[in-house]
Amino acid sequence: MGGVDFVKCASDFRNNVTANPAYAATFGFQDPGNTTNTMNSTVTIEICQVLCGKGRDYYAWDQVASTITTWVLPVIGILLQAPYESNKPLQAVLATCRWIGSPIASLSYILWNIKVTAKCAMMVDMSVGYNERPGQDTDFAETRDSLYILSVMNQYVLKPSLPGAVTEKLLRMALFSERLHLPNSRKTIVQHRMKLAAFLRSGRRRGAVPVFISLMWFVFSLILSIQQAFGTIGENRTAHDLALGCLLGWLPVLVLSSIVDRNPVVPDDIRGRLNKFLTIVRKALVDSHTRQEFARSNEGDRVDYSWIDDMEGYHLSGEPLGNGLNTLFTHFAGQGRVRWHYGVAHPILAGIEDNSAAHYGRDWLRAPNIRHALVNGAPYNYYNDPLRHFDPREIWQIACCISLVGGTVAGAFILSYLTPTVGLGCRSGGYLNFFVIALVLLITEMLVWWITSFRSITDETKDWTRRLFARFLCVAEAGNTGWLTYIVMAQTIGSYRTCDCMGSRWGGRGGYINFDLIDQAPASLARGSWVAGTAVACITLGFGCAFIIVEWCCQSHLATADYQSAMNGLRWVRVFKRYTSWIRTIPDHIIEGFKILKWMVFGGRDGRRSLVWSWKVKPSDVQVIQGRPLPRSRESSAATVEDDVPSVPRDRQRSFPLLKLPSQSMSGSGRRSSTTTPEPPGRRSREGSNTSTDLDGYELSRFPSTNDPLIPSPTLPKMGT
Repeated sequence: MGGVDFVKCASDFRNNVTANPAYAATFGFQDPGNTTNTMNSTVTIEICQVLCGKGRDYYAWDQVASTITTWVLPVIGILLQAPYESNKPLQAVLATCRWIGSPIASLSYILWNIKVTAKCAMMVDMSVGYNERPGQDTDFAETRDSLYILSVMNQYVLKPSLPGAVTEKLLRMALFSERLHLPNSRKTIVQHRMKLAAFLRSGRRRGAVPVFISLMWFVFSLILSIQQAFGTIGENRTAHDLALGCLLGWLPVLVLSSIVDRNPVVPDDIRGRLNKFLTIVRKALVDSHTRQEFARSNEGDRVDYSWIDDMEGYHLSGEPLGNGLNTLFTHFAGQGRVRWHYGVAHPILAGIEDNSAAHYGRDWLRAPNIRHALVNGAPYNYYNDPLRHFDPREIWQIACCISLVGGTVAGAFILSYLTPTVGLGCRSGGYLNFFVIALVLLITEMLVWWITSFRSITDETKDWTRRLFARFLCVAEAGNTGWLTYIVMAQTIGSYRTCDCMGSRWGGRGGYINFDLIDQAPASLARGSWVAGTAVACITLGFGCAFIIVEWCCQSHLATADYQSAMNGLRWVRVFKRYTSWIRTIPDHIIEGFKILKWMVFGGRDGRRSLVWSWKVKPSDVQVIQGRPLPRSRESSAATVEDDVPSVPRDRQRSFPLLKLPSQSMSGSGRRSSTTTPEPPGRRSREGSNTSTDLDGYELSRFPSTNDPLIPSPTLPKMGT
């Protein structure tokens, strides 16, 4: 095959040198890096082109078939397991170009979303005690549903017309409120969330097993290639085939991550359900009577509702209120498909951590007025836009992705660079070009995101700039995808077997061909570089796959449809995290060190504001008497509190000023209302809570200490006999 035969050319050169010793002095070349005489076997690239020709010496078919079965087919098998959307061929092509052409940027978005879903799963786990396994009719189950819905919302793009501060308030109200009445609906808001969460879990794409099978096929091919390379150590072709596998080592991690950052079966249907639910909540909030009722509840007391007035000025679908309002989320953006996608979840989760969860740690749902904090969050500020900006915390994910792609490419680069002829050539230079282009695309994308996040830039300028760079990046990603495809095909069929490519003169070193080393290098020369390159790529691939698999195991309880199976999974997750907590101490100490250094240099708050996993409950606070919430199931009908709670004498109420009777609700002015507020059907009890019972069945519950982030500690009343 081909017009050049390097084996014949090398044989002719040696025969000419033997017949005429002056031939070596005329055409031979002395390798400056070699102390022995190489004139009888080495020529420059120019002489090689004269003696051998400028064509290509393609591999024989058996060698081509070996590379196809070893690497091409496993790579295609993995790529077919990527999370494509059905019946959208153009989007599938664009997504493929983005994943392959810009792997660092794509993985950065994917790992960011995995971090967000991991935080949701950890907050669900930490909301109750380590040994608690609450039932389905508890606050824990409701929190699990709310945070899972939030994690799904995080995969969709927000309509840019609605201000971020207003959107955050709307999402908090929809996800965490228990007392908001929904007009013209026979279900409570808790029952709506329960139904929506069940639908989202049933609509989650399955198929993790085929992804794992494809991964095992790739790993088996890698092991086979390593065995073949080191079994015939020094053979250049097997080294370059192994380098090809190392070069693509980041691809299994990218596809494997889709089992965590999972897309729905029908993303548009899920988007419609989410928008419909938010439309129902929005209609309830703009109703003045419903809003007044909610303001008298413990969730809506002492809250600024001006954000609802700001929300009424925006029509999410351009239609009158009540007729449309179904496009808050515009399209699916999971798995890094959409540039500059931040998601809606992290600001809400960070607010929950900052207000209560980080302070209380394990069993944070015990915090007083936790429902009020979940629903309302920080004070409303119209000009604050927490949902659309570049978050510096994403730098951790970006650094990990650069290390992942860079590590696998570095392994391939070491193998090809140090395989004779030593130097930067077509193979090693091609690997380096691919990584540099991917890195430049990432830097460009992040810079555009950072610059367009400044508040001084108008929305018009921001949209125009992002559209312009999006087109440029799309073309560049397609070009880099084509470049990687060329590298794979050239290595497969032997297009790199030319005088130019085998001379390795890209970097100044090389520029010659040693016919003695053209197909086989000495084992002593090859062993060290092959071990180093293989180790770098395999360790990077192993760490990447292990991280994704661990996250998949630790987050699965959040998306599991069967509740009992989810609780069994959560139990094993807790055991795993407890006995591997020593591994996380190193990064925790590093983060703490950065926080302390930042506080010493720039000031502000010291210490971490995020929730850190622990199996221990922090020391309890002072106990005072507080009314006991009634156990309610999701399906139970609304009933007045007087039906279930015995009456308490007036003199006893006066004796204990901190006794909160369920039959008395706080009005917006802070005074007790004379009317009875029924407990909503969604209100549920906590199983296994650490409380003691006294005073005719009323519970003793913890009141926060003076450093509680939610409520200042009051002066305790004196308890009479």
